[in-house]
Amino acid sequence: YIHVLREEHGYTYGANSQLSSDDLVGRFIASASVRNEVTDSAVYQIMYELNRIVKEPVTEEELQAAKASIAGSFGRSLERPQTIASFAVNTAKYNLPKDYYNTFLKRLEAVSVEEVQDIAKKYIKPDQAYIEIVGKGSDISASLKQFGEVKYYDIHGDNYVPEPTKSIPAGLTAQSVIDNYIKAIGGAKQASEVKTLKAIYKAQAMGTELTMTVIKAAPDQSVLEISANGTLFQKIVSNGQEVVVSAMGQTPQVDVETKEKTIFESAIFPELALRGAAPKLTALEQVDGNDVYTIEFTLASGGKSTYSYDTKTGLKLRQADKIETPQGTMVALTTYSDYKEVNGIKFPQKIGQQQGPMNFTFELVDLQINPIVKDSIFSLK
Repeated sequence: YIHVLREEHGYTYGANSQLSSDDLVGRFIASASVRNEVTDSAVYQIMYELNRIVKEPVTEEELQAAKASIAGSFGRSLERPQTIASFAVNTAKYNLPKDYYNTFLKRLEAVSVEEVQDIAKKYIKPDQAYIEIVGKGSDISASLKQFGEVKYYDIHGDNYVPEPTKSIPAGLTAQSVIDNYIKAIGGAKQASEVKTLKAIYKAQAMGTELTMTVIKAAPDQSVLEISANGTLFQKIVSNGQEVVVSAMGQTPQVDVETKEKTIFESAIFPELALRGAAPKLTALEQVDGNDVYTIEFTLASGGKSTYSYDTKTGLKLRQADKIETPQGTMVALTTYSDYKEVNGIKFPQKIGQQQGPMNFTFELVDLQINPIVKDSIFSLK
């Protein structure tokens, strides 16, 4: 099914399956990271392939390829000292024959197509599968009903019933939401008087102190540095025309979309500058229990940045960016909270970062408005 999802349909870069065995509980898992718009198609294809595994015998070529892969993994595992210990533990734990691992390759080679088919029929039960999907429910739930009842769970694993989708008020535009945000933070006049800015944030991640330093200069120059315990591991620089990204000593090539997005976000207040970005009001939804208006900013390259603004306070609460990874498209979330006024302008004191399993919160420890900033710090060299 990996070949089908990736090569035939182009749904994902990453798809895999695994079988875990145990005397008490065993499970078969097939998973993939896909785009929202093909979620239902990917689920359908996975279920189709699972049924094929049960109903159709594997080919001799497929069987030999599987045997070669398993034999190779088995051989490589013997290079690790801990493998011998795990063999001893498994032999005792599962009451295996003393020569179980000594004869493993011989028994592997003896497996037939018919035996594979018999085991597939016995243990692969597509009609008993639990389908788990992590994503934006409002975008994908309707198309998933074909597979059965759709249940919702929050980040804590608690079941909940989503509220009905709300409609955007008639006459409300993206620009009016932006204007309300600018007014909420202190007004266009006050915001336009901020020519330079320096902010330092701190966070804790698995016992390590992270420091994020942000320096900006109008109209669209910026430096972002993230360090761990004093060691710099990521730096992004924009001089308003070009962008350089460095991470762990490597300087990867920056594509046009990333460059445009970085320059757009290099403005001290991107909503005030816009820099050719086309805003579109796309939804009235919820973020952490708050109703928000969501605006999608489309850049000239086609890249998008999505911001969400509290319907009551007007303040920006979240930013969502799609990131292409070898495992497929991921959504990186940035949250903004605990706004406080500094020199007549409200700034978030906390910035949350969430990408995949990583989740931490940066807290503002120092903020300077209109400090002296030398142009040399925005050098791309």
